[in-house]
Amino acid sequence: MKGGKKAKPFSIWDVYAVLDKYRTQSGILENKTAVRFINDMADAIGRSDLRIGAKTIGKNAIKPRCYDEFVKLSSRDMKRNPTKAEKMMLDITKQYGIACLFQHVIKINKDKSYILDFFFPATQFNLEIDGEYHNSEEQKQKDKSREANLIAVRIKTFRLNNEDLNDNPEVIIKKLQEAGVIKLSLNK
Repeated sequence: MKGGKKAKPFSIWDVYAVLDKYRTQSGILENKTAVRFINDMADAIGRSDLRIGAKTIGKNAIKPRCYDEFVKLSSRDMKRNPTKAEKMMLDITKQYGIACLFQHVIKINKDKSYILDFFFPATQFNLEIDGEYHNSEEQKQKDKSREANLIAVRIKTFRLNNEDLNDNPEVIIKKLQEAGVIKLSLNK
C-alpha cells in the first residue's frame, strides 16, 4: 500500500453493485472478468456463499448458476441492515398495523428476480423508498425497466423519496391511501 492508505474493505453492496453492473436483462453476465472479480470480493469479505459458479454460454458471456440464491442472500442482508428511511417506514407500517413484506424477492421469470422494498400483497403494490442513488439518469432508466417488468406480473410501483419520510406519519399514510397502495381507515 502506497502512502500508508488502507484498502477499503468490501461489503455485500460492492459485490451486488458489480453483479448488477454487468448483468443483462436475461441475467447473463457479459464479462468473465466480472465473475472473477465478484468471487474475489466474496472471498475478501469472508462470504464464500456469494461466489458465483457459472456456465460459459458464449465467447465472453456466462450465466451465473446461483443468481437466485445471490438475490435471496442480498434480500436477507438488506432486511438485517435497513436504511434510516426504511426503518422509519417499517415503524409506520407497524404503528398502523399495515401488512407488508419488507425486502421481498419477486421472481419475474426464470432469469429475473427483483427485491421489493415494501410489498403489499393485498393491493399488489410495491413501495420503493428512493435515496440519492435513484436520481441519476442511468438509474432512472433501470427503474423504468424494472417497473415495466413488474407491471407485466401485475405489480404496481409507488415511489417515495427519503425526504418524504420526514413528514408526519399521517401524511405518509394519506399519500399511500390516495395512490391505492393501502386501504386503511385512519380512525384510531
